Amino acid sequence: MKTILFVLFLVLPLVSIIAQEKGILLQKKDSERTDFLVEHKRIKVVTTDGRSFFGRFSIIDDKTISINNTLIALASIEKIKRKSLTSTITSPVVCVLGVILILGGTAVAVLGGTEAIVGLGLISSGFTLPLIALISNRHPKNQWEYTIGDLPSN
Repeated sequence: MKTILFVLFLVLPLVSIIAQEKGILLQKKDSERTDFLVEHKRIKVVTTDGRSFFGRFSIIDDKTISINNTLIALASIEKIKRKSLTSTITSPVVCVLGVILILGGTAVAVLGGTEAIVGLGLISSGFTLPLIALISNRHPKNQWEYTIGDLPSN
C-alpha cells in the first residue's frame, strides 16, 4: 500500500509538469509583448468577411480553431478579443456608469461657479470609462500575429 501511494505522489506531479496547455499565442508585432489564450477560454473573433463568433474555442489543428462547432482558419481572423465572464458582466455596467457620470457632470457644470470644475471632471471620467471597457483585451491582426502553440515558459 505504501508503494502505491509513493508511486501516485511521485507520478502525478510529473504528469502535470510534462502536460502542456495548448492555445493561441498572440505576439505583438512592434514589441516583445505576448499574450496566451488557453484552449476552452471565452473569446470573440471577427473574421475578414465581417462575421463574428463568440464562445469557448477549441483547437482543431495548427491553423484552425472551432467556436460553437464552426471551423475558423487563423488566416481568416481579423480580430481576437478575450471575453471572460467577468468582463462580459462588467462592461455594460461600466458603460452605464460612464453615462451616469456624463449626465451628472453636465448637471453639476450647469450650476456654474466652483462646481463647474467638478462637473468637468465628472464628464471627462464619464467619457473614459466606456472607452476602457470597449478597447480592453483587443488583438487586431494588423498589430498582432496569431499562432497555435503551447504555453510559453517564462
